[in-house]
Amino acid sequence: MAKGKKSFVLYADQRECFDSVPDEVAGKLIKHIFAYVNDENPITEEALVNALFIGIKSSLKRDLKKWEGQLEQRREAGKKSAEIRKKKREEERQRALTSVESRSTKEHEETRKATDSVSDSVSVSDSVSDKEEYYHIINEKLKLSCEEYEKLLKTYSPSEIDAKIYEMENYDPKKRSKYKSMYLTLNRWLLKDRKQQEEKQAAKKEEPKKEHTYIRDATF
Repeated sequence: MAKGKKSFVLYADQRECFDSVPDEVAGKLIKHIFAYVNDENPITEEALVNALFIGIKSSLKRDLKKWEGQLEQRREAGKKSAEIRKKKREEERQRALTSVESRSTKEHEETRKATDSVSDSVSVSDSVSDKEEYYHIINEKLKLSCEEYEKLLKTYSPSEIDAKIYEMENYDPKKRSKYKSMYLTLNRWLLKDRKQQEEKQAAKKEEPKKEHTYIRDATF
């Protein structure tokens, strides 16, 4: 599984793969799937498990490619949004400077007031522009601004953040409705994943490496 991706999808029509075999084989198959998505490169000599896994593996690879495409699109959208914001601000500043320089210097106080007015208008324009620029929008309540996205980037990688956005986008709408802030929810999810990852790595260092034994199914 790609770095930052914490979930995968099994489809309803794949249930036939599990229903058509004994529970023991079905259990081995699901363990094989989890080992695969966790990059453990599982190997089994059981032909039935290998045969059933071929179709599931194809769908997992297809979904992974789709997920990676969405991540790349969001990265590009974030870059373009930041560039547009920067360009707008620069244009506003340039107009403000041109306006100030073109004013008459006969009355210094009037020029100072005009400069203050122009500066205030630039600040207001920047504020409005900031509110209109979002990195990602799920609905009217759950929006992640570019500024909030940049805050998350100080602690987490783009792939980690985009993976959580993808997870939230596909989350149960009823459960998702309880969230009031996309930024705070993402930050909480990312922090939880980071702690779990650190605990998992610490546990691996302490526990001895386990050996897995696979038994060929003689009834196949």
